[in-house]
Amino acid sequence: MSRDRLAGLKSGYANLEDPGALELGSIQHGDNTASLNTFLEEVTEIEDVIALFQQNVKKIQDLHANVLDAFSEEQTSAISKQTDKLVSETFQLGNNVKERLKAMNLANRKATGGPGQAQIRRNKYQALQEKFIEAIKKYQTVEYESRSRYRERVERQYRIVKPDASEEEIDNVLDEDGGNQLFAQALMSTSKSSEAREVLREVQSRHDDIKKIEKSIVELARLFEEMQTLITLQDEMIHQIDDHMETTVTHGFEANKQMDQAIVYAEASRKKKWCLLIFFILLIIVIALVVYFTQFRKPTK
Repeated sequence: MSRDRLAGLKSGYANLEDPGALELGSIQHGDNTASLNTFLEEVTEIEDVIALFQQNVKKIQDLHANVLDAFSEEQTSAISKQTDKLVSETFQLGNNVKERLKAMNLANRKATGGPGQAQIRRNKYQALQEKFIEAIKKYQTVEYESRSRYRERVERQYRIVKPDASEEEIDNVLDEDGGNQLFAQALMSTSKSSEAREVLREVQSRHDDIKKIEKSIVELARLFEEMQTLITLQDEMIHQIDDHMETTVTHGFEANKQMDQAIVYAEASRKKKWCLLIFFILLIIVIALVVYFTQFRKPTK
């Protein structure tokens, strides 16, 4: 895939505000006559979207690292905004892939073209599923690791203000929505007021980032579960197709067996017809001879 193609794809998705506005490609829910070529074009387009999803995940990972190295509040705010925008775009891409895979699954069920094309469709579809699930897992790993680094950073900052803080107190600051209030209370009891206020601003910012990451983790888990459900449905369809093929093969054997029997019966019937024909011919000959010798060959006196 060329860089120009991916850049063009990105420009088509980046400014969309909701996943429902995304095109589902050339395979639609009601299309049961899509050719194999159209199907393969859709496969390529979905692969491109997944590639863009993966690129965004890498950028998000870099942005998470950059925000921890930011030197000013302005720089931190700019990076956070950029991250928020990229996260929103990435989830749009993820939902787009999910919907297109659903549409492809339905189209594959309705498609005609014989066992060969059905196998090609199934293999391509499964490969897309696996690739997308791996991309989701990678994104989950990035978010979990980033959340861990953010929490470590907040813990270090909190201990600057309150070195004797217990693990339970730090967990409350990290996990509860009222963590900022707890931090403010600790700030009032320290002599390093100016330093503590600066730390408080960063902790508040990191606390918000942690909440956003946790929201992303929840959404990724939901997306992953939906893909697993889609895989389960696909497996059921595959089993149904296999059962149908086994039934078809069994019926084929039965049909061949009945055909062989029909051939035997036909040959036997044909033999019987010839035997009857010969019998009637012989009977006619016998009758003719009897008539001849009784009527025309009477002995002379």
